[in-house]
Amino acid sequence: MDFFSTNGIQGIFSLIFVFCLTSSLGCKNQKQSKAEEEYVINLPEDSLGSEPFYPYIDYLNNQLAYIKATPLSVDKKVTIDGKVISETFISREEVAELAQPFLEINPEIKDLKPFYRENSFADMSIQKLTFIITATRDDLPLLQADILVNPDNEVVKNIVLKKQFSQGDSSVMQYLLWEHKMYLQISETIQKKNGNTYTRVTKVTWDRTMQ
Repeated sequence: MDFFSTNGIQGIFSLIFVFCLTSSLGCKNQKQSKAEEEYVINLPEDSLGSEPFYPYIDYLNNQLAYIKATPLSVDKKVTIDGKVISETFISREEVAELAQPFLEINPEIKDLKPFYRENSFADMSIQKLTFIITATRDDLPLLQADILVNPDNEVVKNIVLKKQFSQGDSSVMQYLLWEHKMYLQISETIQKKNGNTYTRVTKVTWDRTMQ
């Protein structure tokens, strides 16, 4: 499987990408539901350059609007070091609160943008386009954001964020995963100042429609 960097072969990839994008815009599937169309984020015209970054915060806010508006059964499960600590159903409104770690840092804002850069990679054989937003300093709380997009219909497949921060007497490394219209997962490695370390995983699933 070959991966092609837009930085290295920008001319070739631009032609492929423009062809795919034009085809998807001109020949949208007529069976696509109205709700699905509402939550598609159009790619910025200059997304292959440095301005702007892929608008994944807008995508996440649209996902939250979809969850709030759709009758879904939402399950929350928490594990620590692989052991299930709790599992319960929660309201759709509670998802927005649990999703805050995904939304609290936006690399697009004026004060942060100079410290981030974006690259993109494509594998057209499996219909995958990845945008990678990376911090240029290792002391920033958001280290990286990976956005995987289907280039045919411009729908996000998933988002992965890597974050780090201090909390009380602990240092925390977070990996945040958002699967389109399915679930969010927050994996945290928490290290105490005394050296003790544990892993906590919180998964919120909403892909089951209420009967």
